[in-house]
Amino acid sequence: MSSNKPGPKERDHRAETKARGPSYWTSRRDGEVHLRQEDAFASQAPVTVHDMVMNTAIKYANYIALGSKHRTGWHLLTYIEYYEECRRAAKAFLKLGLERFHSVGIMGLNSEEWVIASIGAIMAGGFSVGILSTNSPKTCQVIAESSEMDIFVVDNDRQLQKIIQIQGYLKHLKAIVQYKEEIRTRLQNLYSWRGFLDLADGVSEDTLNQVIDSQKPNQCCALLYSMSIAGPPKPVMLSHDNITWTTETAAQTLSCKCPPEEQEVLVSYLPLSYLTAQLFDVWVSISVAGALYFAQPDALRVPRERTRTCRFPAAQTGKLYGRRKFRCRAFTRHKNSCPPGTLERPFHDVKAISALGLASATPVLAGRKAGSGGRGGTCLAWYRFHSPAFRVHVSVVVSLREPFPVTRKEGSLIDTLREVKPTMFYGVPWVWDRLLDSLKTSQLASTPFRRRLDKWAMCLGLRTNKRRMLGQTRPPLCFSLAKRLTFSQARRFLGLQRCRQYFNLGTGLSGATTEYFLSLNMPICELYGLSESTGVHTLSRQEGFRLLSCGKSLPSTRTKTQREDGDGIGDIHIWGRNIFMGYLDDEEKTQEKIDLHGWLRTGDLGFLDDDEFLYVTGNERDLITLSSGEKINPNPIEERVKRHIPLVRYVVLVGQDAPYLCALLTLKCQINTDTGEPRNALTSEAVAFCRQLRSQSTRLSDIVRDRDPLVTEFISQGIDAANAEVTSNSAKIVKWTILETDFSVAGGELGATAKLKRANVGKMYQPEIESFYSEKDEY
Repeated sequence: MSSNKPGPKERDHRAETKARGPSYWTSRRDGEVHLRQEDAFASQAPVTVHDMVMNTAIKYANYIALGSKHRTGWHLLTYIEYYEECRRAAKAFLKLGLERFHSVGIMGLNSEEWVIASIGAIMAGGFSVGILSTNSPKTCQVIAESSEMDIFVVDNDRQLQKIIQIQGYLKHLKAIVQYKEEIRTRLQNLYSWRGFLDLADGVSEDTLNQVIDSQKPNQCCALLYSMSIAGPPKPVMLSHDNITWTTETAAQTLSCKCPPEEQEVLVSYLPLSYLTAQLFDVWVSISVAGALYFAQPDALRVPRERTRTCRFPAAQTGKLYGRRKFRCRAFTRHKNSCPPGTLERPFHDVKAISALGLASATPVLAGRKAGSGGRGGTCLAWYRFHSPAFRVHVSVVVSLREPFPVTRKEGSLIDTLREVKPTMFYGVPWVWDRLLDSLKTSQLASTPFRRRLDKWAMCLGLRTNKRRMLGQTRPPLCFSLAKRLTFSQARRFLGLQRCRQYFNLGTGLSGATTEYFLSLNMPICELYGLSESTGVHTLSRQEGFRLLSCGKSLPSTRTKTQREDGDGIGDIHIWGRNIFMGYLDDEEKTQEKIDLHGWLRTGDLGFLDDDEFLYVTGNERDLITLSSGEKINPNPIEERVKRHIPLVRYVVLVGQDAPYLCALLTLKCQINTDTGEPRNALTSEAVAFCRQLRSQSTRLSDIVRDRDPLVTEFISQGIDAANAEVTSNSAKIVKWTILETDFSVAGGELGATAKLKRANVGKMYQPEIESFYSEKDEY
């Protein structure tokens, strides 16, 4: 057990701090900071995390706090039960030997145990440390050592094995708790969740109360690890006041409801180790006594189907469910788009028949029969289509060379949303793209009349919402009709019919996606924040919304730009009670980040308009300096390319110290959520767009390796169109290439919130970048 006695340097530091009072920052784990309480709103009384949880539990004791779905149904906890469970966890941590200002690491999928362990660790006087479940054992070791981690809490055996690999290097580690699955590995210091909570009986209520009473709002209670491009992850220290004040202010800014008027409902599915997700899921829901429901582990899983070869007999006849027979028009239409002879296409082209010939529905397996002949036998499958255009029901017989394909069910997020009906929903860009993909697939499966109706309503919705931004609050007379016929249907399809707030939590949401949801009267509000600003600093609201803007600063916080260029874009600096305490045990980096007056240097670039809306245009690390000395901000150019080429998901400009700019492009591919890796299959939105170009490509390899001329020509035209909008020849893209994979978190190109890691991309695709400039050509 380590000693808590201060050394000579520590005693000198404490004496100095006591003489001049706390400063705005500290790098010490037991340090205290000066709270920024310069005006009326910011001067509200600071409270600890325990006090916030306790106050809600007392006031709203019998309201639902947490919901977890099990095989038998939903397991619900009320707020008083929630609070009692947190106290039991806190006493259990004390029993296991958690020391003051040491940490508890939590690594696993979102669950009530995750949240209870986090709050329990804070109540017990420790630090709550959320760890990404995708982190390597080495990263876990670095985090555990720097935070002096006493206890690890993991969800399953897979995460447990990571800790077993490194526990010999962790001098502070005293226990491991596994809260999901049956324990397979027997260790002396390993506890199940129930066995862990039973330890609470060995600690008195008075002992816990003494620890709680010793906590101060301006002391650290949580560590967030900000992944650094160069060097180990940086531990961001957050105080009790950082969390409680930011939570209260954000809830008031968003006009969140409280019982008994109405209870806010949220669905937790993004990793709680991501601070902004944790802020809304855990802390805002507690602040307003909201009900938090946890999504299933497969919430974001992508449906996966095995590709099978199928043969359409050359003289296949469809069967009319009525009075007469006719030649199957679905087959005829499909035949015209295929090479002559026997039609052999991948199995997913069965779905293409529905889109091409009978576009109103996805084919449904009506039956199948084993036959003879062929290697391994033949399987006959009947698919039923419905076509309003033909006014018939049609069945098509398909002979499969291999057994019928198995299709995995799509992720359960939308099912959970439909069941829970949240009042607030947020997502990172790729989640919004997934929802957009689902909506477009649904629209493609509708009747031609329905698609025309939706197109009219969406044009009206986009036009009306853009006018609202300019202050025109009165909608046209037919807006209510569009709302009833299209907007409400889209919300109901996603399970968001009760939702009042929609947020994007990551960077990189395309303008096309924003406008698509805006046209459905679902404005996706942006926010701006860093781990160093407790996850949020500016917020957009439906009452104050601007396209491409991150909204206005929270009340009693400040935002300014310095060193502005000719376009008015400068370095963003922020100030407020949401600003973090400092980096743990790193005084030098803390002083680089926070000045003497408490202003945080964000490193981001942007500007404020006349109405104080913040626009973030990039980061100072992203600037590209050409060999001519001209500095180029790549972000606006990349967004312009994505707007002109809807097939593209990511655009990365390169050209540091080079004579001209080039671009790396990735196309929209499905993600295997079991591994987090991109698949070869294009998204259904991308496939539908290829069909508009008369391209039959359904996989990335069809475009990259087979060099699909239709798609390649379209991308070339999109690059030319983007180049035509720039004001300087230096900002034009001279060369480009399509990469053979999409970017992903698992691949290392993206961060946990899908934020692009440019430095990683530059290293990983160095050969492609070098090939741009290896040829001796004049420009």
